[in-house]
Amino acid sequence: MARFAASFGPKRFRRWLEGQQPREIVGQSCSHRDCPLARFVTQQFDVVYATAEPQWLGVMTPQGLLTRRRTRPWERRFILGIDRIPAGVRSVTAEEALDALDQAMETADRRQR
Repeated sequence: MARFAASFGPKRFRRWLEGQQPREIVGQSCSHRDCPLARFVTQQFDVVYATAEPQWLGVMTPQGLLTRRRTRPWERRFILGIDRIPAGVRSVTAEEALDALDQAMETADRRQR
């Protein structure tokens, strides 16, 4: 589980999104178990499922252990950006997720100046 908590950042997540077709559905807005970030964690790590909420990123391990950690600032901004996509719960494409990630990272860059 230490790998889950520490082994990915926005660059790895971006590579995963860029590996999808632009119009491919990579998750749902307003859905903590089907957010693009939750799908990424589920597919990239040895977990049964992941949940992504603005404050917490959690997983269930194959051994049945539940664990969570606080989201990092870029993750929080990404999740909030995805959930702002109009029309409530709806499918999110790789292209839309990349746009939301770009906006999350631009916000981080502005705050560091």
